[in-house]
Amino acid sequence: MCLFTHFAAGALVGGATGNVWAAVAAGLASHAVLDAIPHYDHPDWRVELAGGVASLVLLLLMPFGSWPAVIGGLAGMLPDLENLLHKLGKLERRHFIFPSHTGVVPHGRELASRTIGWQVAIFAACFLVLGLLQPATASAQPAPAGNTSPQATDAAAIIAAPQLRLIESRPELTVVEVIFPAEKEPADWLTFDPGSLIWRQAGPVLLQDDDTQLPLPAGYSFNIAVPGRTAPTWRVRSLRWWREPTATITADDLVTVSAPRVQRGVPLASVRVIAEARAQDVRASGVLASLVLELRHPPTGQEKVWLDTVTPDQGDAEERGGALRTAVPARVVNGRLFTWLSQGARQTSAARAKSSLSSTTDWISRSDNWFKMDIASDGIYRVSGYDLSLRGVVVDRIDPTTLRLFRGGGLTLHDDPEYPDEMQADRIGLTEIAMEIQGDEDGELNQNDAILFYALGPDTWADRLEPGAGRLQTVEHQFVNERIYWLTWEEDGEASPFPDAP
Repeated sequence: MCLFTHFAAGALVGGATGNVWAAVAAGLASHAVLDAIPHYDHPDWRVELAGGVASLVLLLLMPFGSWPAVIGGLAGMLPDLENLLHKLGKLERRHFIFPSHTGVVPHGRELASRTIGWQVAIFAACFLVLGLLQPATASAQPAPAGNTSPQATDAAAIIAAPQLRLIESRPELTVVEVIFPAEKEPADWLTFDPGSLIWRQAGPVLLQDDDTQLPLPAGYSFNIAVPGRTAPTWRVRSLRWWREPTATITADDLVTVSAPRVQRGVPLASVRVIAEARAQDVRASGVLASLVLELRHPPTGQEKVWLDTVTPDQGDAEERGGALRTAVPARVVNGRLFTWLSQGARQTSAARAKSSLSSTTDWISRSDNWFKMDIASDGIYRVSGYDLSLRGVVVDRIDPTTLRLFRGGGLTLHDDPEYPDEMQADRIGLTEIAMEIQGDEDGELNQNDAILFYALGPDTWADRLEPGAGRLQTVEHQFVNERIYWLTWEEDGEASPFPDAP
């Protein structure tokens, strides 16, 4: 790799660590990773060195430049000092020590000079991502807790860090109160200028296209566990203002609720309450004191099945501790429901694993006779003995009583990378499918005989794969256009290697 590519990659990983010592290790590691990729190296060391120096200067001029990024970039280039000394005749190759230069770590083959373009693309991408990870520091930041600067001391009003109180939590309902306590109040909220208010926990900052920063309204964000995959419905039960806005402010301006995302196997919906009710005219803006929010999330789909398998006593016992204790993620306010869902998911998956073929070591190797079928859409399918014979199957040797039909896992693997395989038996295992055999009354499978079965394509109704799913929910497989079905059998006189009856 060229030096400018090594510098950009090292700067990215070094800046991401936020620590100069960790940046050294990260930069060196990035050099080894890039060396393993087939690439082009410029033969003139002067051009190489100039590219590295130019990259360093460019980073120093950028608003997102930081010491960890600079150190990481230099560490990313450092191993190529060996190559520079070798080109100058100062160091023999047998004295190299960096692993990707000695062969300890594989080194990619050399490519033609025309491939330099994708190194430029890597350079640009690394600088772009680094800028997103470390935006420039805002010129004016709110005073943190405990700040004794004149700005904080002389402020007419200060709002302390938000507080949250859980009022009610049931599988179908969560009620919370978000409180924004006043650490220091002005003499009169009505005449007070909201623009001079100090927030101990300020809102996020939006980096705009022109690299300027736009402070967003202050507020508080939290998560709730929900027993379903649709966004909860919500309403504001009550609210109280420190300074009531004179402009029109609706509940939608104060609360946002997202669709659930899966974390540790449990759907979580994100909620944000805005405390700074900004209006176009600052004098018309408001300051929220507290808000009581009701969120409804009726159990649906597989999450309803999970709740049906666990009793509150079991969930409470796990919450208090034990071998299967669930670690509730930070900012999840209804931790008890999270624990119930997690426990129910484990129990349901364990039960499925018990009856699934994936719970046995290697089912495919139990038989030498497998016929693979690619199914593109839902429907009834007919496979005749003639169809099998055209594909090399000797049908007159098949014992029809040993025929079995299986479907591979119909769902993609779980969104959560921490979700264990033992809880995905219905996704990675084999599921036996019912079928009808026509014409096997003579005890043989002839070319005119046929197998009929109902199969599902990769896109289908969710309740055909997940018990309890909503009737109008669908599953669209993200990665395949066909679903795999497997037909297996044994020849006459041989017993089926699979347990139970077909």
